[in-house]
Amino acid sequence: MTMKIVQTITFDAAHRLLSYNGNCASLHGHTWTVDIEIESDRSIDEVGMLLDYRTIKQYFKDYYDHRTILNI
Repeated sequence: MTMKIVQTITFDAAHRLLSYNGNCASLHGHTWTVDIEIESDRSIDEVGMLLDYRTIKQYFKDYYDHRTILNI
């Protein structure tokens, strides 16, 4: 049986848009809100979780929060 969890994450990061003629061409920051949807055939654990929400939140904190996101 396929299980699905959904979580909304908010983090702060900077970005810019290359080859864009406007304010977003310069490096600037936003508060980003991302909806994460994880689907798996894995069984829930003994606590009743497919994946601990803290794991998802920590991933975004480690890789995106207060970082610069560039599309080089």
